[in-house]
Amino acid sequence: MFERLGRSFKLFKESVAVLRQDKEILLFPALSGIVGLVALASMVFGGLALGVFARLAGGDVERVPGLGYVLLFVWYVVTWPIPLSFNVATIASARIRLEAGDPVVADGFRAANANVGAILMWAVVSATVGVLLQVVADRLKFVGVILQRFLGAAWSIATFFI
Repeated sequence: MFERLGRSFKLFKESVAVLRQDKEILLFPALSGIVGLVALASMVFGGLALGVFARLAGGDVERVPGLGYVLLFVWYVVTWPIPLSFNVATIASARIRLEAGDPVVADGFRAANANVGAILMWAVVSATVGVLLQVVADRLKFVGVILQRFLGAAWSIATFFI
């Protein structure tokens, strides 16, 4: 156990050292938050402008089976690539530094762009899992919510390093 803690602390120290040398790496999480907020605002504005929310409030979700799940899936597919892309950029930049290079912000963006296909495919996989977990929660009520949280946490842990 103490060996794992020692490795974790060493990794933490190396991460801090990388950030001291390349503070621009911190730009990626900040940009991820900003772009995520812009995506949220545009989807909300689009939903309002198209009357989607009014239709949903009027009962269209009940009249069209699965509509809520379709909208949830779209939400996942649209928003999930944002943090994934910026995570790829962050990790690529840190890797360059750890390999004794001197990364610039463009290096991170190049890495994300080079992996855009995989990022989009992973967004679809994550959206599918997210919607399936929501279906479980909706169908099985209280037990489903517990399963959703447990399986969601397991999914998050299992996919953390992807």
